[in-house]
Amino acid sequence: MSLTDKTAILFGAGAIASGYAPLFAEQGMSIAIVSRGESCEKLAASISDKGSTVVPIRADASNPDDVKRVFREVSTRFKTIDILVNASGGTEKAANFTDVDSYLKVEPAAIQRVLANNYLSKVYAIQQYVAHLHERKLANRAVDGSVISITSMSGFTPLTRVAFYSDSFAAVESYTKSVAFFLGHYGLGRVNNVAVGFLIGTQNKRLLLSEDGTPTLRGLEILNATSQHRFLTPADVARPVLYLADSAVSGAINGHTFGDGTVMACACDFRFMKSDRGYFCFPEVDISIPFMPGMLEVMKKAIPYYKLEDIVFSGRRTAAADLEAHHVIVKACRNEEALLKEALAFAKTFDKKRSIFGEIKKRLHRDIIEVMKTEDPEYIEPLNLMA
Repeated sequence: MSLTDKTAILFGAGAIASGYAPLFAEQGMSIAIVSRGESCEKLAASISDKGSTVVPIRADASNPDDVKRVFREVSTRFKTIDILVNASGGTEKAANFTDVDSYLKVEPAAIQRVLANNYLSKVYAIQQYVAHLHERKLANRAVDGSVISITSMSGFTPLTRVAFYSDSFAAVESYTKSVAFFLGHYGLGRVNNVAVGFLIGTQNKRLLLSEDGTPTLRGLEILNATSQHRFLTPADVARPVLYLADSAVSGAINGHTFGDGTVMACACDFRFMKSDRGYFCFPEVDISIPFMPGMLEVMKKAIPYYKLEDIVFSGRRTAAADLEAHHVIVKACRNEEALLKEALAFAKTFDKKRSIFGEIKKRLHRDIIEVMKTEDPEYIEPLNLMA
């Protein structure tokens, strides 16, 4: 890592930040932690003995004037800003709905707050950061900015009940690709995302866990739909953030989102990809996170062993054409229209009874299921994910 003596602004001081903030603090940096309330002070105090200068700043990330003040204070104190982490956000009950009646009762102001907290807050921060980087470049100073936005997998697969929350992160994904090109073109730096699944925090604890710590019905619904059947921990998110922050190890990565997409794709029966965008990538070797046994079994189902070794041990990105050549995907398609056309045409060839597919898959993948049941708990249970 080459983060020593660098300066980072961390917007957000919740559960996710509690994972990566200590790792940043261990690098000997200057760190500003920003939140609306006292959580920034509590998090700053908890990492103040790790060898970095840590400053808490109270500010509202959805207020552009507050964001401007944060950048002014940090640049005045530390002169330069090398890293920006956008992790503020969340939803609110007033913007959620479960049926037609509750949908019709959602007030425009509630929708606007959710969009401001999750989408506009990141736009405001990146805009101020670009102003800082541009000013330094005009003064002929070295510029190598890195932005990491903590997003949500719901930006790719929308969730029920929290549509506006999902909408805001879909917007962030689109914005990231645009602004990443913009920063790269002008030599200012990089912008990437880490898309997070369900992690237990203050806002969602009562929704996902009962008082005795067991999952609620909503929690079980979510666990059953995830590849590892577990909630995330702050540690799961921390090292990818650190990896993307450090240009010495991730300097060629710009405009991308790290998430659980590749493992989820491997869990599918067949895969199609656009050839102009998207990669298979397992960065775990670079960020020192081992795979769960069940994840490896799922990956071996989809990727020939010789190719899996290459991807897993190198951490390199693999594009669609290469994946097609090694029979990982059915076809690399030139654009989104071709992708949809090819996938639908392929799907129409499976005109057998659906019940037989389920029974065959159950028997075919029995070994994978057995590993998930017998080996994964050894690694999951010590994490105390339901605490």
